[in-house]
Amino acid sequence: MRLPLTLQDFMSLFVPAAVLSYLCIRFVLMPLSHRTGMLVDTPNERSLHQAPKARIGGIGILISALATLLALGSRIAPWPHWQILLGSITLALFVLSVIDDARSMSSMVRLACHVLAASALTIGIEGTPLPQDVHSWICLAAVVFCVSWWTNLNNFMD
Repeated sequence: MRLPLTLQDFMSLFVPAAVLSYLCIRFVLMPLSHRTGMLVDTPNERSLHQAPKARIGGIGILISALATLLALGSRIAPWPHWQILLGSITLALFVLSVIDDARSMSSMVRLACHVLAASALTIGIEGTPLPQDVHSWICLAAVVFCVSWWTNLNNFMD
């Protein structure tokens, strides 16, 4: 097992995943969404956009994230159960986002799910003991906060 990822790893795996995500969203999901009228976000007073937009961009992101997880395998998730945990959390957040897109979900419920997912990811890493001192608990809380914030930010932008 060789960690961390090199620049070559990044270029050879993450860039194709980003391209796959873009292609999937741009040429499959957006036209399908506009043609069928399913999951189209009509702007309101809180919206940052003026015209209706497809709400299914997360599918392309999910496809590229899972493809990257499969391609990198043990390079980013060296323990088998952590790979399953990471994939499960990714799928759970995707389902949450689809439900939120289909029918507006309370922001508190959505945030609670993001915090739960971030906590499971942070604490679920094999070999990582629970903190024994206050400093470690503060660090753990900061990581959970940052992951939750980033997840919520990306959910908002999608």
